[in-house]
Amino acid sequence: QMIVGPLTREEVNAVLEQSGALPMILLNRGAKAPTAGSASFALLPEDEGADAANRLADRGLKQVLVVSSRTDAAQRSVTAFADALKKRGGAIVGDVPVSGEIPDLSQQFSGFKSAAAPPQAVFLALDAGQARTIVTQLKLSSLGALPRIATAQILTGANAKSDLELDGIEYPELPWLLGQAGGLPEAGALAKSLPGARGGGQRLFAFGFDAWKLAAYFERLYNDPSYSIPGVTGELQIAISGSVRRSPSWAVF
Repeated sequence: QMIVGPLTREEVNAVLEQSGALPMILLNRGAKAPTAGSASFALLPEDEGADAANRLADRGLKQVLVVSSRTDAAQRSVTAFADALKKRGGAIVGDVPVSGEIPDLSQQFSGFKSAAAPPQAVFLALDAGQARTIVTQLKLSSLGALPRIATAQILTGANAKSDLELDGIEYPELPWLLGQAGGLPEAGALAKSLPGARGGGQRLFAFGFDAWKLAAYFERLYNDPSYSIPGVTGELQIAISGSVRRSPSWAVF
């Protein structure tokens, strides 16, 4: 009665070239919108960037300094962040690229304070190791007190013993991993009995669980874009375009 999948972008694009009578929940975002009667569901860096921009704009923080790595995921999140911020009347007032060994940027950061449009917040699209270095330098600059928000990329390489520098940084997180979502056992307890729900597999497991939930509520969600259900990856809706809209929870280091 329904097809769920495939998982990779190339496979999704191949499926989109074919016409079928069955509704589909595609598990990635393709090059074009899903066909009528179908939807696409993905955990994308673009969504995290847009969510971060809207979260800052909701607080009236619309002049933002961006510090990002050169990875594809980071740049996709930055592009989406910039687009969403512009729609809310904001702007990126500085963009500092990071790659390889990071030099001392504290003086450069301080220079933004005296600019015509000084930043009101900092957006970080960095992994944990890069973020530790950057935040240490921010604290030594005149931007040390600014709010900081990041993508979930900041969890890559995170280590509780060495992440004190990351205290106060907000990032999007799965409600399930914060103990906020029903429908599944607590993440730590489930991991003890189910190998596929451990470590890096946790997010893919939660993604699969929500794909099943979307299938169960598909008709209602598809026919009413204002309707939402609580998922373990976030609050889920299906937009008119067929894309699943996921509103994450937010965590703070």
